[in-house]
Amino acid sequence: MTGSLGFLLATVPFSAWIDLLGWRAAFFSAGIALCLSGILLYIVLVKKPRQLFHNESVTVKDETQRENISLILKRIVLNRQAWALFFCHFGVVGGYVGFISSWAVPYGMNMYDLTRSDASQLVMVGLIGALIGAPLTSWIASRLGTIKRPYVIVHFIILTSWSAFLLFKGNPPLFMLILLFFIIGFGFGASALTFAVVRQSFPIKESGLVSGFANTGGFLSAVLLPGIFGKVLDHFQSVSGSMTEGYSYGFIIPVIFSLIGLFGVSTIKEIRQPESAEPESSV
Repeated sequence: MTGSLGFLLATVPFSAWIDLLGWRAAFFSAGIALCLSGILLYIVLVKKPRQLFHNESVTVKDETQRENISLILKRIVLNRQAWALFFCHFGVVGGYVGFISSWAVPYGMNMYDLTRSDASQLVMVGLIGALIGAPLTSWIASRLGTIKRPYVIVHFIILTSWSAFLLFKGNPPLFMLILLFFIIGFGFGASALTFAVVRQSFPIKESGLVSGFANTGGFLSAVLLPGIFGKVLDHFQSVSGSMTEGYSYGFIIPVIFSLIGLFGVSTIKEIRQPESAEPESSV
């Protein structure tokens, strides 16, 4: 959720910051803010805990070094649940991050004749959806007592949303485009459920590595989608000179990615908490 807030600040607010200070000063100030954030994180996460829990940290360090990390990695790679989470994150993250970060603004400018600032507002709509999606889907999952069911629904909605771009040949009405960006962003926010499944399915000593493994799926698709999308646009622009046709076929890529994500979330084996634990907690 906080990551989506950072994405949000990098759209219209950062564009206004650039207009005010210019490119060099805006990026320089952003770099200073990142450096200060890194120093603050080091103080809060490393230095302070060492001072407060010096003896305990030594004990924990000795215990964690007993497990061979290569054995843990081998177990993860051979684990069906880990691969299900990998493909799940591949589908829900890549289409959003890969398209939003690279092609959303050019898409708005080319297909709807929007200014760069107006097109970046479309990105902001998706990020607002992500901010709402993360806490809301987590709350729904906790109320239902299941993670898989709402997550499958979210994946299906994302697949339907990307398919809508194909249905309208890459050029849906503007009001519908805004709604689709919001829904896809909402689905991206729901990707936090991936890590909830990790914590539910794996022991603490393995959950960090499994989270990284699942997150790799998301980053992999986010890297693959912009390049493949660009190849499709270049092909149709050189063959027919039509950018519209290129976009209409380019949206096949996030649809395929979403299908992979739906397959992944469908194969997740959910481990539910025993019902007998509920009365004890209520007492």
